[in-house]
Amino acid sequence: MADLIVPHGYPLEEHFVTTGDGYILRLFRVPHGRHPRAAEGDGGAAGGGGGGGGGSSGRGLLSGGRGWAKADAEAAAGSGGEALAAQGGGGRRGGRTAEQQQQQEEEEEEKQRPGGGGGGGARRPVVHLQHGLLGAGSDWALNGPGLSLAFVLADAGYDVWMGNVRANSYSRNHTHLEPADPAFWAFTWDDIALKDLPAMLKRELEVTGADSLAYVGHSQGTTVALALLSARPEWARRVHLAVLLAPVAVVTHVASPPLVALAKLNTDEIFTLLGISEFLPSSEALSRLDGQLCKLEPHLCVNLIAMICGYSLQNVDASRLPVYLNYTPSGTSVANMAHWSQAMRLADPAAMPYFDYGTRCSTILGAPRACNQRMYGQLEPPRYNLSRIDTPLALFTGGQDRLADPADAALLASALPRRWLASLRHQPAYAHLDYLWGVNARRVVYGEVLALLGEGPALRAHMAAAAAAAAAEDTPAAPAAAAAEAAAAENTPAAAAAAVAAAAAAEDTPAAPAAAVAAAAAAEDTPAAPAAAVAAAAAAEDTPAAAAAAAVAAAAARRAPEGGAGGKAGAA
Repeated sequence: MADLIVPHGYPLEEHFVTTGDGYILRLFRVPHGRHPRAAEGDGGAAGGGGGGGGGSSGRGLLSGGRGWAKADAEAAAGSGGEALAAQGGGGRRGGRTAEQQQQQEEEEEEKQRPGGGGGGGARRPVVHLQHGLLGAGSDWALNGPGLSLAFVLADAGYDVWMGNVRANSYSRNHTHLEPADPAFWAFTWDDIALKDLPAMLKRELEVTGADSLAYVGHSQGTTVALALLSARPEWARRVHLAVLLAPVAVVTHVASPPLVALAKLNTDEIFTLLGISEFLPSSEALSRLDGQLCKLEPHLCVNLIAMICGYSLQNVDASRLPVYLNYTPSGTSVANMAHWSQAMRLADPAAMPYFDYGTRCSTILGAPRACNQRMYGQLEPPRYNLSRIDTPLALFTGGQDRLADPADAALLASALPRRWLASLRHQPAYAHLDYLWGVNARRVVYGEVLALLGEGPALRAHMAAAAAAAAAEDTPAAPAAAAAEAAAAENTPAAAAAAVAAAAAAEDTPAAPAAAVAAAAAAEDTPAAPAAAVAAAAAAEDTPAAAAAAAVAAAAARRAPEGGAGGKAGAA
């Protein structure tokens, strides 16, 4: 990880946290951008008390590649972090480099950013970035400064944290288990959501002194956020916004041939019978093989990725595939893959189920084993109740995504509380990994992400006030009128989202949400507002036609963001 961050002049810290069941997780932190001025006021977050920069009990050990050296478990169990020293000069010679020119330009913008230079003691908002299935924290830095989200956020004035879940290439330590033990791999994304994620977020809040943070997840990183926020709504006080890139919750329309085959053939059960516990084990040899294969046969690599999760030639620089595959896959458990296979085989297309342990509570020899009755107190696994989520959400979907299909995203949006849908943005040309690898992601996606993050905790306050006002209003015409008036008077994404959410929540007629969308989108100039309006209207309606009408109304009324970023609801 250090070789992705430090040579570009950015600070990097490692922090470790131990979960309640003994997994030692590694967190990466980029506390500020690369400018000296960006370091001023480091260590806190908006809405929090005085933060610290981390202690010294962690151990910096990344020297390049994927960081295969094993952490000392005793040191890793400590609570602090250690900054990793800069390595190498990047081959700079005399004269002014393009990187130095870019640095000067960004430095001029720094004063306008949250926690930026020019104000001693300014505190930085905290953002947690969570990777997806088979991913790692390094996913957020693979394209370098100006392109990857970790750098974009750090340069924009944020305190950036990148999580690593249990058993991936950076978190393969445990207080008493070894990766060779089958018990080490006895986990699913239920455990990641309810054990790993709270431990990581809590540590970040402790280190920074923040009251709350923003969350950005990709793929399974969105799943675990939805699971945590629905199972433990009290986390709404600590997560003031969750941005979900390529959200995966409902998996009815997954079109990935390998994953469909895994589910239909019950391959997960075959692996279990064969005693295989780790899925796509991460190893330096495998990563090098992947990288060399992509160098020698780039078309084969592209076709393989396209088959698994979709691929867009115009968004990804194929020459960088060897770099990407040097860090991916990062490994997971067969049990975790089994959880996804169960969800794909499930008859209920709108359900987000806990892991199914089965009904048999003993082995053939009579020994006790995990079963639904023992784990949940019932014969069937429960479902996550997404209506309990009490946090503003922003969803980004891609039309070329074989894993997070827009039709599934539409089902997800309909299951979420309509009052908390801040944005629903559809990118017709985007595939699953474009949110991480896309060379145009900063322009097409990250601009709106920054706009949403820029609202901070105020976004939640605006939307909560709008929901309260909508609940108190009985006349059908008033909410739509209020939405138009508020959106026209206000230039922030939060206000437009709040206004339209109020209208959608209070109105029962099919025409009203679309009208509110058109009014708000026409009055608002920010990229975030039209998507927020569409999301609110689509979520308020139960029929596909109504959602489509709302999307068309918004698209016609708004000024399209640069790059053709679509504003339609995520419907297939």
